[in-house]
Amino acid sequence: MTAKNNNTTVAIIDDDSIVSGMLTMTINGTPGFQCVGSFNNAEDALSAIDSLKPDIVLSDINLPGENGFQAIKEICRISPLTIVSS
Repeated sequence: MTAKNNNTTVAIIDDDSIVSGMLTMTINGTPGFQCVGSFNNAEDALSAIDSLKPDIVLSDINLPGENGFQAIKEICRISPLTIVSS
C-alpha cells in the first residue's frame, strides 16, 4: 500500500514535539517515505487516520488522554491495512 507518488506514507503520534519533529524530518528526508501527519494525542490522530490512510503509524505508548495501546487497537479497527508500531 503506497501513496500515488509511490512513497510509503507515515503518520506519527507522539506528545513530545521534539521527538515528533525529528521523526518527521527523518521520514521526509528518506527517499520513498512521506510523513502525512503528526499528532500530539490519540484523539486527534484517530479523527484523521481514516481520511489519511497512512501505510504506517508510529505511536508513543504514553500519551495524554487515550493511551497508545488504546489508539493502536482503534487504528487497527478503522484502518486495517495500516501497519502500527509503538
